[in-house]
Amino acid sequence: MNKIVLIGFPLLVTIDTASQVCIKIIGNRVSEFEFGTAWAARTLNEPLLYLVVLFFGAAFAVYLMLLKSAAVGPVYAAAHLHLVTVLIISVLYFGEHLGWLQALGAVMIVGGVTVLATTEEREDKS
Repeated sequence: MNKIVLIGFPLLVTIDTASQVCIKIIGNRVSEFEFGTAWAARTLNEPLLYLVVLFFGAAFAVYLMLLKSAAVGPVYAAAHLHLVTVLIISVLYFGEHLGWLQALGAVMIVGGVTVLATTEEREDKS
């Protein structure tokens, strides 16, 4: 496995996790969606919103970089590992409840990504 993949996969998961956690914090700060200019103004005045946009751009760049160095299946699957990391952070930081079915789902996601990453070979682009 090359350096780009070894660095890129954790970087992608970290950036995606950070963006989703920021979105969760923004949602808590801004409150429920209300149709109108007051809600839009609160949202646009939220500094974390601009960090989320930056994170999305960075995640897209890392994703494209990984697609050049690894097979599509593992890259796509790894791009969704943030579902598990955000779940863990939500339990630890936001005090949300984790049921056994959610825990089983998280284990299955990690297992699926692991299987994809270890069994799918990169196509030769000669």
